[in-house]
Amino acid sequence: MKKNSKLLIIGISIFVIALAIGYALFSENISISGTAKAEGQLDLQITNVDVSGQISGEKTPSNYIDYDVEGTKITMTVNLTAPNDYFQITANIENHGSVDARLNNVDATPNFNRADICGLIPGPSEECGIFKDMTYYDEETGVYFVSALADMSNVELNSTDIVIPAGDTSGNYQMIILTGWSNEWDTAITESHQITFTVDFGFIQSNKKTR
Repeated sequence: MKKNSKLLIIGISIFVIALAIGYALFSENISISGTAKAEGQLDLQITNVDVSGQISGEKTPSNYIDYDVEGTKITMTVNLTAPNDYFQITANIENHGSVDARLNNVDATPNFNRADICGLIPGPSEECGIFKDMTYYDEETGVYFVSALADMSNVELNSTDIVIPAGDTSGNYQMIILTGWSNEWDTAITESHQITFTVDFGFIQSNKKTR
């Protein structure tokens, strides 16, 4: 009887130890530690560049402008021959990346010393319109410069609320660069201006949900 009791106690002990070892292994297997990080790729590209404008003497604008595109950066050299001359570049910005992108900032050089073009450029700016806070103006030469990002589907300009969805190549998102010789200058002035601008549209990953 005592022998059977000892065997029973030994058996129970082995069973309990087995359960403890099994639980420990099970707990180890389901233990989760560390951090998870979701990553994506930003890949914004400028496409379908179009040049327009007005050059005195009915000259063709494309003959007076050179430009180079690299990613979201565009460098343009223009030759303004007289006051009221202007060039406008428009292009699509496509998102070939795997994450939504939001406009963070627009860097432009040279950075002229004035950002108020009210009355200086024919069109919207005459009434201090939408381009007011996106413009650089050089008082010494009368040359102005505007850069903007537009959501053509909502007619929204240069807002950090503009989000380009991942994989979007619709053409709804457009870059606009406008430069010219201010109309406040005497039209009798004939000295031409050649100037080079570099504009870099900076995007970051957006945490907002796109429509």
